[in-house]
Amino acid sequence: MGDADTAMFLVFIDESGKPDRVDDPYVVCALMIHDSNFIFIEDEIDRIVSDTLGIDRPRIAEIHGKDIFQNKGVYKKMFTMEQQRELVENITRFIENELADKAQAILVVFDKNRVLRIRDDDYIRKYMVNTVYKLLMERIAWMIYEQGPEPTLLLSDQSELDADIIDIVRHEIREGIYTSSILDSKYFIKTPLFVNSKEYRCLQLADLIAYIYGRIHKGKTTIARGFFDLESYFRRISRIIRKGPNGRIDGYGIKIWRE
Repeated sequence: MGDADTAMFLVFIDESGKPDRVDDPYVVCALMIHDSNFIFIEDEIDRIVSDTLGIDRPRIAEIHGKDIFQNKGVYKKMFTMEQQRELVENITRFIENELADKAQAILVVFDKNRVLRIRDDDYIRKYMVNTVYKLLMERIAWMIYEQGPEPTLLLSDQSELDADIIDIVRHEIREGIYTSSILDSKYFIKTPLFVNSKEYRCLQLADLIAYIYGRIHKGKTTIARGFFDLESYFRRISRIIRKGPNGRIDGYGIKIWRE
């Protein structure tokens, strides 16, 4: 995934859906890269955005799944649906062709069912976050083990969940039954960094991956009567999903928790 002298791993974490009663899956994606590849990825996404949308200031267009696929925000104001589709095509092809040896991704999905019948909203939120991040941290620790020990910094999109995420991440690294038992979990920098997704293309890629898979998981493989083909996008993205023996993704790069 990178050069042997790389200083650290960077893990960008973003979500699709919310840990609440709404009947949508709560999906969290972790995109792991070496810091030596960070500038390349950021610059290439900027280039793709500029070339595809015909703009000189690419950062005005955040790669945000909900805005692109639902034609909201800057996309509704400035760009056509055809441009939006071409943008997703070009970004997912970049992931497929350029990031296979530079990045790995993990998806954890919380399927809401029984938990929706619980009356306590605060309990639901904390329970979902706790469950998802336990599973996520364990798999990130295994990625560190598989790639070789390096200090690892987690960068998460800012949200109202910041305090909950900090607590569960610290607990999992130090005392978690699964994560802390993996030797290379000691390389985690124990407090995640919360950042604005507008400033990091890598974080936006995590958002895009989470959104696309969340829709597919729900059985919605197309958007706008087939205008956006989510299955084709995910086939490309799957090149960077963590795999286990015999190329298996289920349980390794994608973990689904059902209540």
